Amino acid sequence: MVKNLVGPPVTGDNFVGRRNEIERAVSILEQGNSLLLASPRRVGKSSFSQKMLEVFERKGYKPVYLDLQGVKSEQEFGDRLADKLREKRSEESKMPNILDKFEGLWRRVKKVEFRGLGVEFRDNPEKFYKSVENLLKMDGKFLIVVDELAIFLQALETAYGFANVELFMNWFRKLRISTKDNIVWILCSSVSITNYLSNNKISHTINEVVSLSLGEMTDAEASELLQKLCEGAGIDIFDHNQIDVILKKIGWKLPFFIQNFFQYYKSGMNTGQYVGNSIEDVVDSIIEQIVKEHQISSWSERLSGYGRYERAAQALLNYLCQPGHRSQRSHLETIIASSCPEGEDPGVVYAEVRQMLGNDGYIMETEDGDIVFRSPIIRQYWFNKFVR
Repeated sequence: MVKNLVGPPVTGDNFVGRRNEIERAVSILEQGNSLLLASPRRVGKSSFSQKMLEVFERKGYKPVYLDLQGVKSEQEFGDRLADKLREKRSEESKMPNILDKFEGLWRRVKKVEFRGLGVEFRDNPEKFYKSVENLLKMDGKFLIVVDELAIFLQALETAYGFANVELFMNWFRKLRISTKDNIVWILCSSVSITNYLSNNKISHTINEVVSLSLGEMTDAEASELLQKLCEGAGIDIFDHNQIDVILKKIGWKLPFFIQNFFQYYKSGMNTGQYVGNSIEDVVDSIIEQIVKEHQISSWSERLSGYGRYERAAQALLNYLCQPGHRSQRSHLETIIASSCPEGEDPGVVYAEVRQMLGNDGYIMETEDGDIVFRSPIIRQYWFNKFVR
């Protein structure tokens, strides 16, 4: 039975849909390519990468999941990788035929002592990076997921400057290439890594990685998720008309929004709150509650990653969240002109900001050419927080 897990990555039977994306990702990775999950936050990248670890473990790969959330230095990166390999060594130690190989790895790991490098790393980064490379000299095939990469790079830049980011990314590219015979990588992040690398002119550091964009769920997948959530909760499943109303009002069919909706729906059904109400009124009421959730606030907090374009992005979103806004480019350039970095052309800034906001899932262009919020829920949240 599917459990309604709002926020954390879902695994096993709780993962629903994404069949086409899974098939494509498997094909990319089995050919020896590494993969970049370049999609907006809350699309389900972490859950998808966990699913890929499950798939490839069945194919004989050793799965490693490396979460860089909270990591702020190269030493911490090495520590976290070493910890994951220790875990893997502990699991594999139950298998005598490879115990000796992991014992050798274990000795190398213990000798590295990343936390003790400290200031020495700043004087001799090559020594550190060579130590990390030694960790990955292992037999067998591995799939290593590196999650929250962009957040780590921003933290590294804040602590030590951009030169360290560039050094790390150039080394990481060389590492992926040198280990391609036995390691495939999945890079993913809740902040658009492509925006960050492009703005800092180091996109070449991921030019050998194949991009896969996770979009919204299909109508069929979203319907399947809703029905399985009902079955798991032991409540009546939705009919086709109810599903159409729910999905239309949610707008952007991400698992996060669907699971959030269902959490409130289940609570209301258990208390009798929605007895006698139309499905339209029920969904509207739930969305009003969702936009007040602290989990939605990350959409405003993450604009800090836009650097010198943060104020311009904020100004544009503040305008676009309002009903009846105009989408002509000349008008939108005027909206952000006073928020542009000093000396920069508003037209150029608008083009950059629009692309960044599109990559991160804030906005999209309709078939009629209008620029609108991608999610009605995020639009309402933004309006309530910054405009109303």
